[in-house]
Amino acid sequence: MTSRRVVLLGLLILTVLALTSNLNSKQITAPSVQPSTAPYQFAPRTEAVKPKVTQVSPVAHISHVVVKFKDNASVRLTAAGLISKQKISIATASNALAPYAATQLRPLFNQQTVEQNDRQREVFEYKTGRYLADLNSYYRVEVTSPAEAEALVNQLNADSSVEIAFVSPSPEPAGQVQPQPATTPNYQPYQDYREVAPGGVDADYANSLLGGDGTGIKICDVEGAWQTAHEDLAKSVGGLIAGTMINDISWRNHGTSVLGEMIATNNGFGVTGICPGANIGMVSIGTMSAAEAIMIAVANLTPGDLILVELHAPGPHYNFESRTDQLGYVCMEYWQDNFDAIQYAWAKGITVIEAAGNGAENFDDTTIYAHLFDTTYRNSHAILAGAGYQAASASDRQRLSFSNYGRRVNLQGYGRGVYSCGYGDLYGTSETNYYTASFSGTSSA
Repeated sequence: MTSRRVVLLGLLILTVLALTSNLNSKQITAPSVQPSTAPYQFAPRTEAVKPKVTQVSPVAHISHVVVKFKDNASVRLTAAGLISKQKISIATASNALAPYAATQLRPLFNQQTVEQNDRQREVFEYKTGRYLADLNSYYRVEVTSPAEAEALVNQLNADSSVEIAFVSPSPEPAGQVQPQPATTPNYQPYQDYREVAPGGVDADYANSLLGGDGTGIKICDVEGAWQTAHEDLAKSVGGLIAGTMINDISWRNHGTSVLGEMIATNNGFGVTGICPGANIGMVSIGTMSAAEAIMIAVANLTPGDLILVELHAPGPHYNFESRTDQLGYVCMEYWQDNFDAIQYAWAKGITVIEAAGNGAENFDDTTIYAHLFDTTYRNSHAILAGAGYQAASASDRQRLSFSNYGRRVNLQGYGRGVYSCGYGDLYGTSETNYYTASFSGTSSA
């Protein structure tokens, strides 16, 4: 080794020794990084806001009462009654629910086990990066008396462990029909809502494109009943996923008209659906709540599919009173259990469309609705459809007076004069070949 190399090697050794000495004598500050064990950061969930007091009209048609405990309480129903796994006091709520515990109290979302609900929640939270509601904290109380429901809700809301308790009015189909006589058997030329925009939704053109007729997707309609034997609704046969249909012709006509708009067969007679290639499923609220029906739909659909919520219900403006004029009726996501179920659909990648409701309500009215329809406060990610005049009318695409409105309503569609299946005011000798020229409301929209 040359003398030059010896000198260089000596300098290198001295440098290393100096650095080592420096490291031993000083505390080194590591770069500011998140350790790999740091918890995953989710966006917070907005809790429901309890009303100061709930008033229920004495003529309200109450389906049941819902109580949701706070997520951090982990309240579960056991053989010994309700308990908090986190040892949080639930005495007030437990005492209020004690008379119902034996036969009138059950978990609201009981289609899956507690463990399955927990696993689903965890998967969807990691998928969306957002905390979701604990569905196991929801309970249903079979109370239908308006006075009893009002008293129970106010008792439950007095407990700090309760996130919210509320009455669930019986939902109704969000349609209005005014019969108009006619006899023509082929009505596709009158379906101007299928035509080119802005008069229609350009379904005629879309149907000519690959997948533009809905092929490859499934739509699940959540409402009360349908006439699946209708001559123009071949795809609806065997489509009932769950629930017992409400045995009422007004419910059947409503559901049949909804299906006719979407999937009526392109067969040269009757009407043709906007997306006749789509598959259809139905979940009836006849034996369950709307929230339960939505969650069943979620379980039976895949990302890219759709849920249509064709319901509205009496809202707080008139103390949840059932009215023939439907004033004050609101969309289903007003109620927290429905909102949370819809968020689960969104988290799975399913598009939800809701009828905005026929209550002539302004969802921007914070004196009635606070921030429930402000998407910067809480956002179900559903599409709310209001009802408007046809483009060809004198009131070209203006809002129909009965339609709910406000910034939360995303769009509007035909709210009257829609040709579809059902009702029989246009043509038909029985429910299996009924047609209408007058399907309307935020349902038709």
